Amino acid sequence: IAAALQLRELLLNLQANGLQATGVNVLWRTLGSLPCLRVLTVQLCGNARIGVDSSLRWSDLLTASLGQSLTSLCLDLSLTNLTADSLLGFQACAALTRLTTLGLDLEVNQIGDVGVSHVMEGLPVNSLSFLAVNLGYTGLSDASVSVLSRLRECRGLVTLDLGLVGNSFTGHGLALLGDALRRLSRLRVVSVQLGGGDLEEDELRTFSGVLSTIPECAATVV
Repeated sequence: IAAALQLRELLLNLQANGLQATGVNVLWRTLGSLPCLRVLTVQLCGNARIGVDSSLRWSDLLTASLGQSLTSLCLDLSLTNLTADSLLGFQACAALTRLTTLGLDLEVNQIGDVGVSHVMEGLPVNSLSFLAVNLGYTGLSDASVSVLSRLRECRGLVTLDLGLVGNSFTGHGLALLGDALRRLSRLRVVSVQLGGGDLEEDELRTFSGVLSTIPECAATVV
């Protein structure tokens, strides 16, 4: 136990092993009690019962104790049947005031526009410099754009990787998102994945052109 309390970096690979939400909540409580943890990566991809059984208790992971130490958090929750309700409480992530790196993979979960709002409300906007969020095939529409535009509040963001493949965005929604992203004056690398939807080639080119106006920033749109 004493050795565990001194852990500074931890990688847990728990992909596709039958975990349910109750088990994840036990894991959250354990991790949230580690006072020295700096870097945490948890891979839960393919545990299809996580989102079916009950809501995740994010407050057990995103504790005040962890908020004093954690600088990097990467969670893979793709293919876990999450819904918008599963992400209630993720707002507690905003209290991780030392977090500079956040990776969140939610691909192929029907969280919809409401679920994305919970995620965006949890961004620790004053500390992040690296953000990777995969929202591919999550049932998003232009209604999410106003919420995604909260990214402009991450004024220290240097690198952004945003996965939006397979959602129902229009050219108008992309224009609003592009306007928000080009306000990030410190952004140096941005990648946005948009394939698999109904967007026209000229709409993608227009969006790419907007991102290219960000000074000293390498932008990729696919």
